[in-house]
Amino acid sequence: MSTIQVHQDDQLILNDFGMNSAEAVRMLLRFALQNHELFLKMQQQEEDEFSRLRPETQQAVIDARLRQNLFGPYKTAQEAVAAMLED
Repeated sequence: MSTIQVHQDDQLILNDFGMNSAEAVRMLLRFALQNHELFLKMQQQEEDEFSRLRPETQQAVIDARLRQNLFGPYKTAQEAVAAMLED
């Protein structure tokens, strides 16, 4: 059996979620076994992919997540499609 050292601040955060460090580790391992990956790795990967986007694409992603500016300056779907096909 291994021993994990948990800092007091970390334990306070876990307490806010109603769990101790052993329960948190079990939850992480259960997730990893079920999904064949660690969610911490997925978060980092998502952040890395986001940083590679062009600034205007990053802003579009942020707008979509915040549900703002979802409707372009187009009055009809035909106008929107025509704008996408322009090159």
